[in-house]
Amino acid sequence: MAEPLSVAGSIAGLVAIAGTVYTRTYRYIKTVKNSEKEIAQLASEIIYLCGLLHRLSLYTDVLQGDTTSETNFRLHHINACREILAKLEKKLETTDPAAPGHSREERLIKRLKWPFSMAETRDLIVEVERHKSTFNIALSANNLSAVFQASSRQNKIAEDLSKLKTQLKSRWATETHISLRKERKEILEYFGKVESTLNHQANLKLRHPLTGLWVTEGEIFRSWLRIRNSKLWLSGVAGGGKTVLAASLIEETMDDSSCNQAVAYFYCDYRDLEKQTPINILAL
Repeated sequence: MAEPLSVAGSIAGLVAIAGTVYTRTYRYIKTVKNSEKEIAQLASEIIYLCGLLHRLSLYTDVLQGDTTSETNFRLHHINACREILAKLEKKLETTDPAAPGHSREERLIKRLKWPFSMAETRDLIVEVERHKSTFNIALSANNLSAVFQASSRQNKIAEDLSKLKTQLKSRWATETHISLRKERKEILEYFGKVESTLNHQANLKLRHPLTGLWVTEGEIFRSWLRIRNSKLWLSGVAGGGKTVLAASLIEETMDDSSCNQAVAYFYCDYRDLEKQTPINILAL
């Protein structure tokens, strides 16, 4: 019978590894359209396993404070699960296109190549299913009594499980938004010698929380967001707040962006000659 404290630490590590494996698998599926159905099935099995592990983590957290409770979890079950997840994590990591030591063409090939054969993938699906069954049995044997005795957590369990898949997907989406792949970074460093982030942040600090609501909630702005190749022109006297208003519109547009719709902006600054040249403006 494993001590709750040792089990809790081991399961917490499994949750982290499973999350990383799912994120990398999901990223591959999103990158390579029409990928093999077995890969999508493997991703589904992993996210289900991730949910089970999360429930186990909550369960063992409760047991740490209850010396009278026992658990049917065995460390060798956890270690066996860690081995398969570590195998997946390592194989997916070695094929990361951002890994050093490869040409751009090699990185592209690795990004499009699934690191396992379909036979291996089907075997992995069977293994993950087996671990799912093991942890399900363990949870059933303990009846989750310790979890449901913790009234402060009872409502949070269902909420955490429902959010888990969304959080993992948003993790991939966030990485896509804020991370630059090596080849993309090289291009941006060549062309993007001038950037407007500081201008944008400075203008955001000057605005009132309600600045621009009459524009961002108006039909003209909403139509501009929906219609392709549409134009939006702000006119006014010098010092009238057009730049601060533009910053509000940029923020609203970024909030409306998605994985398939990016946002680019540039501030022409009369105090900076580099921000007035066409090549720097068009390089954004």
